[in-house]
Amino acid sequence: MGTDDAAKQKNGVHKTEKLGATVLRARCPYPIPGMTATFQQRLGAEVTKQFQAKSKNQPDALVAAISTGTGVVGLFRPFIDSAGVRLVGVENAGASSLTNGQVGVLRGTKTLALQNDGQVLDSHCISPDLNISVSVQKSPTGKSVVESRYTP
Repeated sequence: MGTDDAAKQKNGVHKTEKLGATVLRARCPYPIPGMTATFQQRLGAEVTKQFQAKSKNQPDALVAAISTGTGVVGLFRPFIDSAGVRLVGVENAGASSLTNGQVGVLRGTKTLALQNDGQVLDSHCISPDLNISVSVQKSPTGKSVVESRYTP
């Protein structure tokens, strides 16, 4: 968990630790985006399974909050090559690195970041999980986010 998020969610972290879990805190997003994308693949698999069971069809559209991109990667992945499924990613206006970010290097990784003259800007979001100034390095299509195109 990010150190800022842990501070904002102090009560939840305390309760979690009282139950015996260890909450790791990190200043940078790595390795959390990769781990989250891996876990979120279960979401895409479950959506696929339920749609097949109920309707024998695919969904017309999937809508997901983009944030760092990790959750949307897992949800969208099974449908990326499905021409009939519209994939819609929605970004928070205060943390919209995919639509408003500029190419830069942060912690040795080429990515899109909210920045001004090379300085990464703070993002603003009421949800700590969506409050990040950079995007993951891979888009839901598997391309580098720098190579992908997004529409606000």
